[in-house]
Amino acid sequence: MAAFAISFGTGCRYCQAHTAHTLEKMVDLPAAKIAALLQYEHSPHYSPRERAVIALALAAAEVPNAAEPRHFAALREHFSDRQIVQIVSILSLFGFLNRWNDTMATTLEAAPLDFAAVIARGGMGNRPPDQREICRPDNGGASVTALEICEFPDSGKLNAITRTGADYFR
Repeated sequence: MAAFAISFGTGCRYCQAHTAHTLEKMVDLPAAKIAALLQYEHSPHYSPRERAVIALALAAAEVPNAAEPRHFAALREHFSDRQIVQIVSILSLFGFLNRWNDTMATTLEAAPLDFAAVIARGGMGNRPPDQREICRPDNGGASVTALEICEFPDSGKLNAITRTGADYFR
């Protein structure tokens, strides 16, 4: 969950798709829980322990970093210092991967791409329809959604867009 939360916070669509897919398919986390990430503070899907991790992840994803002593105080209610270091290590690793994959415009593989397509078409249901639109080559690639999938009418192929602008359409 920490890797998904920081990837969501940084906006890395590649890592969001991979971590959300992993949470649902390999960790067997319910899709409703994944969908409720932005409501973590009040969602019944999350325990206080998970809320502390997600709060730090989202704060650490901000630029500049918004992690504060209160985040670590909340973590200390549930985790040892060693576990906190491990959590921060995961967040740091995914912070690197988020920047790497966005910068390199890494192509998303089939399984997470299919999962991301479900999310982008409203499968996570936590955003209004206008923020889940499917982009098209004729819109210049403008992207503001957390996960955006572009369908190319000529080929019928779906591609994850990790950067904005027409230069990154593949």
